[in-house]
Amino acid sequence: MDYFTYYFSMFVQPMFLFSGIFFPMSGMPSWAQQAAWFTPLYHLVGISRNFALGTPDQAIGHLGWLIGATMLLMPLPVILLKRRLMR
Repeated sequence: MDYFTYYFSMFVQPMFLFSGIFFPMSGMPSWAQQAAWFTPLYHLVGISRNFALGTPDQAIGHLGWLIGATMLLMPLPVILLKRRLMR
């Protein structure tokens, strides 16, 4: 059970800090803005903000990135789960 805190501390918490939820991305350094672009939470925040502001047509790019990342990364957990179940 204690190993789950590693994932939260190493991945989830930095995603929350650098995704633009609490602080605007424009006030962050350029390296943080570029790193945040690769996280899925940044794009989810972008979609939510576009829908909240009434501009859902601008959310297409964020949605495309999320779908592409999901399609690219989805086989990895499936393969790892099959390998673990077949032992």
